[in-house]
Amino acid sequence: MMNANDDEYSRVWDQFEKLAAATDIDRQQAYHADGMSFLKSLLKFTTIHTLPEVLTADDFSSVIVELRDNYRQWNQYLMSLMASYENSEVSLRQQRFEEFISSCIWVVLIEAAEDFVSSSPKG
Repeated sequence: MMNANDDEYSRVWDQFEKLAAATDIDRQQAYHADGMSFLKSLLKFTTIHTLPEVLTADDFSSVIVELRDNYRQWNQYLMSLMASYENSEVSLRQQRFEEFISSCIWVVLIEAAEDFVSSSPKG
C-alpha cells in the first residue's frame, strides 16, 4: 500500500486538488490531455480497484468532483471520530474506528485512523 509520504502521492494529490478546484471546462480538457492515466494514478491511493466508467470528458469531470466530495465527507467523519474519541465508551469507539477503517476508500485516511487509534490511550 502506498502512503501519504510518497512523492508520487504528493504529485498526484496536488493534481487532484487542482482539478477538483478547476472549472468544469478545465477538467474536461484534462480528460483529453491524459485524464484516464491520471485517474488510474489517483485510484492507487484508494481501495477502489475498478475504474469508474468514464466515457466522456463530462463523465471525467463529474468523477473528479464526486471523488473530492467523497474524500471531504470521509475526512470530516474521521475528524469527528477523533474529536469524540475520549468521550466515547471504549467498545463504541473501537467499533466506530473499525467500521471507518473497513468502509473508507481513502488509504491516507485509513492510515491516519489506524495511527490515531494505535497512539491513543486505550482506557
